[in-house]
Amino acid sequence: MSAKPQLRMQAGQSQVMTQQLLQSIRLLQLTSQELEVEVAQALESNLLLEADDSLDDDFEAPSDTSAEAVEAAGGDGSGTCGW
Repeated sequence: MSAKPQLRMQAGQSQVMTQQLLQSIRLLQLTSQELEVEVAQALESNLLLEADDSLDDDFEAPSDTSAEAVEAAGGDGSGTCGW
């Protein structure tokens, strides 16, 4: 009986949850208030971070949410995008 040289290949796949991905998932699950607290804590604990208050000036909440305004914007008021 002679031994023949053999070449064997095996492929595998695994999923790795990185620390950044875990943090992203955790932050996405927070409410607005919880996220504000989280950001405030991060700003306090890390001196290299600073708040960019100019972003607050760019954001404007819609002032008119009446049915007429929703229709004028092309929506049906159902809250779905209809894609």
